[in-house]
Amino acid sequence: MMSGSQFLGMAIPQDRPEPEDDPGADLENGVMELGQAQLSYAKAAAYYDGTQPEFFASLRLRIAMGATGVIFNFNFAKLPVDAVAERLEIAGISCPDQPTLDMLREAWHYNQLDLFAPDIMLKACEFGDAYVFVWPHAGPDTGNDDADPNDSGVQDVDIFYCSPRIMRLFYDDEDEHEKKYAIKKWQDSATGYTFANLYYADRIEKYMMAPESATSGTKPRWLKRLDPEDGDEWPLPNPFGEIPVFHFRNGLPYGNPEHGDAYGPQDAIHKLVISHMASVDYNAFPQRWAILQEGYDTSEAAFGDEGDYAFSIDTGATLDTGVDPRSQLTADPASLWFMKGVKQYGQFDAADPKSFLGPFSDYIHAMAVVTQTPMHFLDPIVSNVSGESLRVIEAPFAKKVRKRQLYFGATWRDLWRFVLKIMDRNENIPVHISWVPAATVNDLLTLQAQLIKAQLGVPPRQLLEEQGYTPEQLDSWGITLQTLTQAPPTLEVEESEEDASGEEEL
Repeated sequence: MMSGSQFLGMAIPQDRPEPEDDPGADLENGVMELGQAQLSYAKAAAYYDGTQPEFFASLRLRIAMGATGVIFNFNFAKLPVDAVAERLEIAGISCPDQPTLDMLREAWHYNQLDLFAPDIMLKACEFGDAYVFVWPHAGPDTGNDDADPNDSGVQDVDIFYCSPRIMRLFYDDEDEHEKKYAIKKWQDSATGYTFANLYYADRIEKYMMAPESATSGTKPRWLKRLDPEDGDEWPLPNPFGEIPVFHFRNGLPYGNPEHGDAYGPQDAIHKLVISHMASVDYNAFPQRWAILQEGYDTSEAAFGDEGDYAFSIDTGATLDTGVDPRSQLTADPASLWFMKGVKQYGQFDAADPKSFLGPFSDYIHAMAVVTQTPMHFLDPIVSNVSGESLRVIEAPFAKKVRKRQLYFGATWRDLWRFVLKIMDRNENIPVHISWVPAATVNDLLTLQAQLIKAQLGVPPRQLLEEQGYTPEQLDSWGITLQTLTQAPPTLEVEESEEDASGEEEL
């Protein structure tokens, strides 16, 4: 089979070993493809963090600008990522079985997902991919697959994020929805050893590689890792019959950074800012010129006050270190300079700031267009629209967010199903993920829409969760799951004349 790397956006096929021919083929292929994906992930991180370099058309210009020490960077590329991630807010998790729901809530709080769930989805937006590893607490790394349950008799479950820069999930070539195996590869900074775990539906294989300096000049090899806490067992059994890695992504089979289309506009903004800031020195201290009279050369003009000179902090005058320390050329107001042989003085005009500020705004607008990010997310000052006009402007963006909710919601449901399997509960109990609305909410219009949904039979608890109320709040108000089985009340909107403020009464 063939594996591809990227060059100028084109895939270059490469041979890769077949598992049936080489028992270590999955390890070799996994390490290779994980490495090939690093360029895209490193680029996404650089543009999100604002650490990407500036690109110059010529080497001479790169050297000249580098010598200025200017490192200004206005990072707009991260805003399309943050805009999507901020709208990916989970309102609640529900299922028709109250004891099962209580167990899911316990796992949620045990893993502090109020804090980490938004970060998982933020990383998925930044890189296009994010992975979550799920296993019983004190699982395979301690050799205790049957860890003691907590005080409530329920097995604690570890749910934690793994960066796509160290983990990758592979899918079957024939069916891209079928997980094949996952790899996690990392390096221990203290010892220099590299470790890798392969996760299969029926087993977990652990490997290690010594640092190159410790192999006496020979090429290091992957070796089986036998950990004492595993009882020197290799490979470790996976009793759950499925790969315990869950892939958050915004595309199939792998996602793309939400700000991928912002790279070009950000490069243009970066170049404008650095070039503008470098020219500020010339606005404050313009570059000057002098024209000599006929018959003089530059050495004669410079003799009066330049050459090998020093600058006096006390007087502000230039001091000729080899001729006359008492210079008459000072930078005092209203002072007059006499220069031998100079016919005319002048100065070069600095670059007009409008040459930078005009395109600056244009490139921000271009970034908003290519990333489908409303302009008020990139520049809140320029937008003063509200109400229905704002909803129309945000419509393409809200549609994109809802699509991300579909992708991430499917992964969350799959993850919670696996959590129930670990807890030895019925994994077929449906789990529903409620999201805070993707579009900007108008309270009156939203209330009217919710009333219509209630009349159509949507349970009240579901409607309240869609509005952002947490399950804990609803429980404290006495709105329990029993409400789901009750027929929703008939709610009518009474029409009345508009009052003095222009608002209608319900």
